[in-house]
Amino acid sequence: MKNLLIISTAIILTAGAVFAVTIYVPGDYPTIQAGINAAINGDTVLVADGIYTGTGNKNISFGGREIVVISESGPENCIINCENDGRGFYFNNNETSASILSGFKIINGSADQGGGIRCGYTPSSPTIINCIIFRCSTTSDWGYGGGIYCEDSNPTIINCTITDNSASSPGNWAYGGGIYCEDADPTISGCTISGNIAAGSWAHGAGIYCDDSNPTIDHCAIYDNSGSGTWSYGAGICCRYSSNPTIVNCTINGNSVSGTWQHGGGIHCSDSNPTIVNTIVEGNEAGGGIYFDSALNTSVSYGDFYNNSGGNFTGSLPAGLGSITGVNANGDPCDRFFNILLDPLFVNPVNNDFHLQANSPCIDAGDPTSPPDPDFTVADIGAFYYDQGIVPLITVILTPQNPPIQIPAGGGSFLYDITIENNDVMNVTFDGWTMAVLPNSSVYGPLILRSGLSLAPGGSIIREDMEQFVPGNAPAGAYYYLGYIGVYPDNIVDSDSIYFEKLPGYDADNHDYGWSLFGWDGENAPVVSTPMVYAVLSAYPNPFNPTTAIIYQLQAASYV
Repeated sequence: MKNLLIISTAIILTAGAVFAVTIYVPGDYPTIQAGINAAINGDTVLVADGIYTGTGNKNISFGGREIVVISESGPENCIINCENDGRGFYFNNNETSASILSGFKIINGSADQGGGIRCGYTPSSPTIINCIIFRCSTTSDWGYGGGIYCEDSNPTIINCTITDNSASSPGNWAYGGGIYCEDADPTISGCTISGNIAAGSWAHGAGIYCDDSNPTIDHCAIYDNSGSGTWSYGAGICCRYSSNPTIVNCTINGNSVSGTWQHGGGIHCSDSNPTIVNTIVEGNEAGGGIYFDSALNTSVSYGDFYNNSGGNFTGSLPAGLGSITGVNANGDPCDRFFNILLDPLFVNPVNNDFHLQANSPCIDAGDPTSPPDPDFTVADIGAFYYDQGIVPLITVILTPQNPPIQIPAGGGSFLYDITIENNDVMNVTFDGWTMAVLPNSSVYGPLILRSGLSLAPGGSIIREDMEQFVPGNAPAGAYYYLGYIGVYPDNIVDSDSIYFEKLPGYDADNHDYGWSLFGWDGENAPVVSTPMVYAVLSAYPNPFNPTTAIIYQLQAASYV
């Protein structure tokens, strides 16, 4: 049963050209840049294991191409050593989410801004997956983004380790030792951001720095980052100048600031109003767990704040934050926002294992309206959920018939089978519905809604050869087709999903069925529901743990 396991696996399919090819480095071309230069949209550049140095293997540019550049067997085996002279990659040609970098370790990068990877001056929003950015640094008086620099860009950064990087300046501004965001809204998901440094007169955001930016930071472990300088703010995350990030299910631990003015060992909020939910802020040093300055509209809920030197909350706090007034669903004391102030009981924090022990007060203490954990229980607090091993009594499985699925530019369809089973000892009545997550992460649907379905104990509904159409005017890119059972729309008992991609280049429709579905009632007539929801949500799947990327390639476009 796949269920929510899809949440911890991002499956990315390359597409674009009708006859996509794989270019081998160094087999076909001697350097990574030469391989990229030979590629066109939809191609894959596959880089063999080894250590890559010198011209053509640093300061690498995609040149705006929608391609996949991937290592043969992961970041520990494919290393780009910049030798302290240049950065690894530079995205500055309007790259999109279809410009994918996967499986590299970038070390010893050195540049004025963005020692490992830079996104900007021209807005660029690549997808960066399963990479390690290690010991990269900045070199100018404006030392911004030791690991990754984002300006006017919205990259998606998934399952990356950004560690031991530094933003340093001998006498001025050192911002974002790990990641720097300016006028940028990146998605940072399932990442480890640790051991990064910001050192200068103004040392802000050793882990992540946000300037007029609204990143989504989810299921990340942010620990052991440090800032030092006269003005040292936000060692874990620093939010300034109208930055309103969304911080969800993160663990922020052991970060520290030092200086004449030191604020926010964990998080610093100045003229910014982040949303912080289901997050542990624990054991941060100096300046408190979260520091507030002109940030009274910050939303902090369903979190755990414990053992932060200087206080869990400092500065001008939102009214009622941190004042115990009641108990939460577990019966533990909490404030009016359901925040607790208890030891989270990590498995082994000394060795950076921030999983929860079985008796942790963070289990099932998250926002009950958040997506459930993969074990189908209420969301836990923190980056790593505790697996309680509960299986839903009603299950749904979607099985694509010919994966990987690639929809032509003019539209097409795909076939799948659906199985719904009742594992209960009683009759059950429920709803079933499907949604589509578009390339921009908006959720469209329901594409079909079947209300009042009923199953006897041990009963099942099996539908084979379901044919889902995708219209030609649907945007090109990566999609998730979601099947839900429960009580529409918010009570979800179980779900499953199918990944597919729609090719670019639309100029005419191949059919006029829109988003019709054939086959539910065993007839040739389409099953049509007018979509009632079109909302921008966080990216799906939303990884509860670091994400594994599996990348496939098709040699030709076709109906499936």
